[in-house]
Amino acid sequence: MFRVVFALVCVAAAAYAQEDDWELVWFDEFDGELIDSTKWQSEITAGGGGNEEFQVYNDDPMNTYIQDGKLFIKASLLADNTNPLTNQPFGEDFLTNGVLDLETMYGRCDVHEPSPDWESCYREGGRIPPTASGRLRSFEKFSFRYGRAIIRAKMPVGDWLWPALWLLPEDWAYGSGDWPESGEIDMQESIGNRDYVCDGSPRGMQHMGTTMHWGLNRGNNRWEWTHTSRDNLTHPFGEFFHEYRFDWSPQGIEFYLDDEKIMTVPGNALIDERTPDNCYTGWYDFGAPWFGDEAVDVWTEDVTCDHFMAPFDQPFHFILNVAVGGTTGFIPDDCVNAGGDENRQKPWRNFIPQVEGMWDFYDAKDFWYNSWISEGDNAAMQVDYVRVFKPKDGFPPTQVPEGCPEPPFTNNCL
Repeated sequence: MFRVVFALVCVAAAAYAQEDDWELVWFDEFDGELIDSTKWQSEITAGGGGNEEFQVYNDDPMNTYIQDGKLFIKASLLADNTNPLTNQPFGEDFLTNGVLDLETMYGRCDVHEPSPDWESCYREGGRIPPTASGRLRSFEKFSFRYGRAIIRAKMPVGDWLWPALWLLPEDWAYGSGDWPESGEIDMQESIGNRDYVCDGSPRGMQHMGTTMHWGLNRGNNRWEWTHTSRDNLTHPFGEFFHEYRFDWSPQGIEFYLDDEKIMTVPGNALIDERTPDNCYTGWYDFGAPWFGDEAVDVWTEDVTCDHFMAPFDQPFHFILNVAVGGTTGFIPDDCVNAGGDENRQKPWRNFIPQVEGMWDFYDAKDFWYNSWISEGDNAAMQVDYVRVFKPKDGFPPTQVPEGCPEPPFTNNCL
């Protein structure tokens, strides 16, 4: 029965394969002189993005700006950024003796609800992140449920940079509101190093990943089952523009890289582990077996009739950012950087306290910072456009494989 659902997803997506069948409903071509504040908000936070990263996100024009019809997001040293209270650079001494009060400095601070604070808004010397960067989001400006999303972009080049094009739920509708109960969609993530090799395979700018995060709680995140990756040695993601796209309907999501389909969800990853009478009836069944006393179905009472897609049946908004470092494992330990140059190996370890990690990182600045400076504009994420389409004729209703139970709450169908 799981094979039947997989076929339905393919048929539904194929029905909208032609661009003529789609209507453009939202876009940004980044053609103006300034970032469009009706479409984007610059996040202000020092929380580490949920991954114990090493940057402060701000709205400094050094970190986010428009140039040559493209959006640039570029990391910098916080010491070089302008302190809004003095209109002078923060300086090195600020990192150990200053007070980073984002609400006072920038007029607001964005705590990453529904997550814990992670020292997002206030830090004193010794705990102040040593780098700065930009993170734009369309939160409260634009979100959508179902459609085609396309982003054309080039990733930044520089050691230990972590760029991402992704989406989070607008309202966190499911469960207690903890991540990843309401889902996350990562169109593109990569690492900025020019030459970073893990177990003989590239993991730097030649490598990218696409992932959906979902689960009943952090310990039950099933991202491995909805993840794929690609390598491109001839046109690396840090040197060439590529087009990232997904087509999202009540039947499923298909992901594309430069018009090549790279992942279909729900897919066939678990076919061999399921008996013929075990019907696919939603993400809870897709992710089973679950573990722990709190492993209860947080998606049963979905607020739409699209039970197949809950939690991915709610509006999501875009996020475009360049992170630096992080201790939760995205940048692997024990890989080979820069051909084995002993001075340029990863200077911190994963799963240590964030403050310890970011100072291990910053103390090695003499060996990684030149990889940012020498790249010039190439050290920035550059986004050519973001476009969202809807099918002109709408989407077909949720379909149920023959012999499987109907989704619950069908009276909620619009």
